[in-house]
Amino acid sequence: MLVAILFPGVLLTVIYDNYTEHKPWDAFRYMLYSIISGIITYSFLQGLIFSGQFLYNVEGFRNTDWHILSVWGILQPENKEKINAIEVVVAGLIAVALGLLSVRISQGNAIHNFLIKYKVTNKYGDSSVFVKSIEITQSEYIRVIVLDEDLTFHGVAYLYHDNGSNLEITLTDVIAYETSTANEVFRANVLYISKPFGNLLFYTDINEDVNHEPRQTD
Repeated sequence: MLVAILFPGVLLTVIYDNYTEHKPWDAFRYMLYSIISGIITYSFLQGLIFSGQFLYNVEGFRNTDWHILSVWGILQPENKEKINAIEVVVAGLIAVALGLLSVRISQGNAIHNFLIKYKVTNKYGDSSVFVKSIEITQSEYIRVIVLDEDLTFHGVAYLYHDNGSNLEITLTDVIAYETSTANEVFRANVLYISKPFGNLLFYTDINEDVNHEPRQTD
């Protein structure tokens, strides 16, 4: 029974965990997020049911037999009603939709930008500043300096990841230079870089060529 109840919440949490950049979660936080996500998912389903009954109410508000999800029976110790499997399946589908929506909202940074703009907080969520800095420059050409190898790469950030110990970034349309001499070393369509913290520095040029369109990678 507990697995069925937690299923939608776990599904939503897994989707968000796999498709957003954030610091690793411990087991307690993962379980907590799964429970909260499950409650949100079933509440959303309950709201849809009530809305449908309200919109197509033919018996009058007071006479309507409002449908309560069987899952809420866990709040009543004496309740022995079995959980409706259809409710769990539908809640699972809703969890997928809500999970993808939460990923989109997280990638859009709308909430974080709003809170920072109105000085509610200066912390940019659970992601590192490296990740957020890459996200706001994804449409621009950037210069990545590998400090321990005397190399500078000019390209467009396509993929990126902060695993807690290393910074990873994939660039497209890359030109590599020696940092000390500015001599060109090589060119590449795609370049992957992985370095420990403190070995990467990146920036954007002030005067970018606005007519230079970055190449799209499939």
